[in-house]
Amino acid sequence: MTDEYDLAPEIEEKLKSFAQSSLLLAEKAYMPPMSFLGVGGHKIFRPMIRQGMAAPYQKLVQKTKSV
Repeated sequence: MTDEYDLAPEIEEKLKSFAQSSLLLAEKAYMPPMSFLGVGGHKIFRPMIRQGMAAPYQKLVQKTKSV
């Protein structure tokens, strides 16, 4: 938050407005759309994440097949 307003009632009104909008968005389960950086990061790191998860998953599958 900011203290750029000199009067306490102005700050309180801004805080109240922010809290009300936050509650409204939370009740509606609002999720903001991914930004350009979020989409780019997802595309760049997706293969690395999947490769990192592939080895443990393959070991788990091999263990269940041998049982």
